[in-house]
Amino acid sequence: MPFLTNLQEKNVVDKLTDDESALKKIFNRKKLTYHTKSVAVESYDEYSKKGWEVFSESPGGLRINMRKPKKHSIQFEDDMWCMFYNLGYRHLNIDEFLHLPHGKEPKNTKQIDVVAICPTNKIVFLTECKSSAKTNKKSFKDEIELLVSMKNGYTKSIHQIFGQEYKVKLIFATNNYRMEASDDDYKRLESADIFYINNNGFDYIKNIIKHYKHAAPYQFLGIVFRGQKIRDEPILIPALKGKMGGMEYYMFSIEPAFLLQIGFVLHRVKANEVDYPTYQRMLVPNRLKNIAAYLNEPDVKNFFPNSVIINFNVTKRVKIGFEAGHPARAMPRTKSKFGILKIPMAYAIANIIDGQHRIYGYSATELAETDTIPVVAFKEMKTDAQLKMFMDINQNQKAVSADLKLALKVDLDWSSKRVDSRMGALKAAIVTSLGDSSSSILKDRISIGEDKADLKFKPFYTALGRSLMIPIATATRFDREKSNSSLYDIANQDESNAMYESLKKIKDLINSCYEFVAEYFSDIYNQDSTENLIISNRGTYAFIMIIGSLNDFLTEKGDVSLETSNKERFSSMEKYLIALCEGINSLNAEIKKNLLKQLGQAAESMWFFTFQNIIHNRFDDYETNELKEWLQTKNKEIQERAKDLVFKIERHVKTVTISGLQSLYGDEWEIECGKVYLECMERMNQEKVGDHKNGIHDREYTWTDYFQILDYKKIIKQNWGKKPAEEADDYETFQQNFSVDLGEGVRTQTLSLAWIEKFNSYRKITAHEGTKEVGLNLKEVDLLEDICKQLTS
Repeated sequence: MPFLTNLQEKNVVDKLTDDESALKKIFNRKKLTYHTKSVAVESYDEYSKKGWEVFSESPGGLRINMRKPKKHSIQFEDDMWCMFYNLGYRHLNIDEFLHLPHGKEPKNTKQIDVVAICPTNKIVFLTECKSSAKTNKKSFKDEIELLVSMKNGYTKSIHQIFGQEYKVKLIFATNNYRMEASDDDYKRLESADIFYINNNGFDYIKNIIKHYKHAAPYQFLGIVFRGQKIRDEPILIPALKGKMGGMEYYMFSIEPAFLLQIGFVLHRVKANEVDYPTYQRMLVPNRLKNIAAYLNEPDVKNFFPNSVIINFNVTKRVKIGFEAGHPARAMPRTKSKFGILKIPMAYAIANIIDGQHRIYGYSATELAETDTIPVVAFKEMKTDAQLKMFMDINQNQKAVSADLKLALKVDLDWSSKRVDSRMGALKAAIVTSLGDSSSSILKDRISIGEDKADLKFKPFYTALGRSLMIPIATATRFDREKSNSSLYDIANQDESNAMYESLKKIKDLINSCYEFVAEYFSDIYNQDSTENLIISNRGTYAFIMIIGSLNDFLTEKGDVSLETSNKERFSSMEKYLIALCEGINSLNAEIKKNLLKQLGQAAESMWFFTFQNIIHNRFDDYETNELKEWLQTKNKEIQERAKDLVFKIERHVKTVTISGLQSLYGDEWEIECGKVYLECMERMNQEKVGDHKNGIHDREYTWTDYFQILDYKKIIKQNWGKKPAEEADDYETFQQNFSVDLGEGVRTQTLSLAWIEKFNSYRKITAHEGTKEVGLNLKEVDLLEDICKQLTS
């Protein structure tokens, strides 16, 4: 006896369509973020009161086109419908009024938000959507249990309408609801084999649609049905079995169409966190398109000679089989075996370690069914080993982004024998936790792996490494003297425990500081990133450094220690953070403008020291040695003294060098300068040409005015110990005139002339307009004075 009556079946079928023209119209309507309506002009007031607004007028002026933002729940249902449409599904529900029977009684029906049918793979997706206007946490126990109770009835209805061969897949999709893998609801869905899509998963699927296009459906099915069989019959293929590095592998040639169905890419995104460690970057759409064009190029037999590398994921239900044949007679001693490889036709059984562009490039070409491509396949390789292989293959390729490389450190180095590598993994783990954890205010605001966001990974990572919150380490040990204020227990012999404890301490402290800014200085927190001095990439570095600096300062004072709770530590910092934020709000417009124009390493130090100085102006006991030195670089008297010393040293060096050359070589001293003379003449002639272009013709030029300080060094070294042919009692050699002791003596020429390089770097700072934001500190100016005294005494 049929499960559905003819009327029930008709009611369902009438709410579905595979008419592409009708689906296109529905898609164009659903992809909009607002409802539209054409109304008579005289109805404007009526609709306006209900939140509708005019966006255009119809021809003739008698009607107007109005729109109204969709309610978030309707928008989410439309977004899910559009997701299936963009994945290529062309048999979908036409509206939200499809009710699917799940029992014999007339009342045993339930509205289904999205229905998508895939005739190729014989699948029907039934999607239940739940949305919240704001981020929220709620239990869906009743909804999930109800869905589970209806599952069998839904399946019977679908089988009657579409056939017994169709598989029914329930999807539970949420928008702005937090559900962790440890939550009971998550476990309920997993136990009932109901696929769950949250915000991360939805964004990821949109991303693969954007990047993969024709190949996106394969990755989507791999996500949803991972490990489940596509069909019972396995792929039987000739293969060689070998062993390398302690791992078994197989070499074979196969049609890309098979790899498209069974392959899976472990993208480094939050949606795949259950599979961590993951490692792959997203495909480059243009590269995918170019590969398809390359393969389809007319009258050209293009191919890829190098092997795709995959790993077979083996489970209790899905196993790889190999039946060895007769060994090759020509190679009786080989340990390789020839035979038949049995590959189950199952979703996501093969992780693609290298070659995803090649495989998915075939998705847009008919050659996927006829070409065969070489494959090297490993079996049961752990994901951290896959990660290492991926990095070994790709470490010199620009395609692996800096953010992805840093994020992968967590999995590569967390248990490393090298102490410094473990600390690198700890830094990466802290950044990842700040960007991933549902308890973090920065969740989804940091670029992690392939998840892109406003704030980059690197500024967090770099600042953490310099903040003193993480101990300074070499390959074999910690530097205890430089790690007094670190929030890592160096004495803890349980390395794993020490790592996790430190991760929690530092993450919680940083999160508390950002939460404080968001709650009490929302004008700063919510400011546009181009003007924001804290929630921006340059601001990230400075703010994390300030947190570390305050922790170090308070540790030195004895106010906090490693054992101090996060609440107490933050409480000790709070007044300094208030001073910082209030100082930022009242910052001089010219100073702020100057900060915002700084880029690169110059911005890092300038923003950090500016932040430190803001706090120092309120609390004068907060003054680090680095801040003192930075303030000295802004002191006009110190900078003027530096310029005077540079001028005096340079004039002295020029006078003594030319005088010494004249004493050594007489009238031929210019010729003896050799290459230096030619280079100075070239500089002089270039300037002369420029002057003439600008109408300057009455200037006198002397080639010795074009000496550079490193030119003097060349001449001094060439004539180091030379004396005139006719000895003079008052002649002093270049060695006597230019040896300067910087504290390591003058026993060699290299040590004696080390001052020149240092002087040259100081001279550039004082002379160039482009470095006016960088000055010399008092210690550096005192060194200039010492150099001057030794040269002129």
